[in-house]
Amino acid sequence: GNEVKNEVLWQARRSPFGPVRDLDDDGLRELVELAREVLREGAATGRRPRHVYGRAGRPCPRCGALVQVKPQAAELPRLTYWCPRCQP
Repeated sequence: GNEVKNEVLWQARRSPFGPVRDLDDDGLRELVELAREVLREGAATGRRPRHVYGRAGRPCPRCGALVQVKPQAAELPRLTYWCPRCQP
């Protein structure tokens, strides 16, 4: 879901606002592998990492910048959490 997307993009240091077409095959593989790791960890432990998801206004655990949140999509808005310094 949206939580996994936010965490995977944070781990990969990728902007959640960049177009997918800008990713090369290696970049896409990296995101798929990270998503698989996050989902497997969640299945094994019953918890998923929360580095940025749900942490708006709190410090990024990697760099200390404040985590931001922004709604995306018009029909079915979802909240996107990201670090403006780690995910330019």
